Amino acid sequence: QVSPTRLDRWVRHRASAGGAPKLSAVYLVSSRKDLGVRNVLSFVKTLAGPRGNVWVIGAQNAGKSTLINAFAKKEGAKVTKLTEAPVPGTTLGILRIGGILSAKAKMFDTPGLLHPYLMSMRLNREEQKMIEIRKELRPRSYRIKARQAIHVGGLARLDLIEASVETMYVTVWASPNVSLHMGKIENANEIWNNHVGVRLQ
Repeated sequence: QVSPTRLDRWVRHRASAGGAPKLSAVYLVSSRKDLGVRNVLSFVKTLAGPRGNVWVIGAQNAGKSTLINAFAKKEGAKVTKLTEAPVPGTTLGILRIGGILSAKAKMFDTPGLLHPYLMSMRLNREEQKMIEIRKELRPRSYRIKARQAIHVGGLARLDLIEASVETMYVTVWASPNVSLHMGKIENANEIWNNHVGVRLQ
């Protein structure tokens, strides 16, 4: 079970492992549900002070522009609504955002960072729209035995070659548009060849 405390600890651990300096704070935010937006905005304004610069940086399609739009809404700022899209690369340059911070403090929206290990980077735009998460995910769990495989749409396949226990539970968190299939390993290649892009999207 994911709790705010566990998530906070995980984020700090990952940041440290990546070489980032010690984080000043970690906030759980949903721009779409308006959860935590006011808290993080207040913290950002305090850090920026009267003349500071704030750079909004993150992976492509992480929700940076959505968050800035939520900030603007909280402040009643009349800023040009930033484009929010389910495909990477929508923010094409560095954009200065006025009306959110104090008069001499500056906020900048930046293009998303490319992460080659992200699966979405390997997909075309239509496929990226399919896997976009637009609402709360529901876990899908399987009890899998040795010599069984789980197809995660046409994206990935998990083969359990052998196990020290009779069965294992595997839980997949993915867009409902991504279909799942469990079966025997010996049939997995045939299922992939015959159904990827049709039954396995």
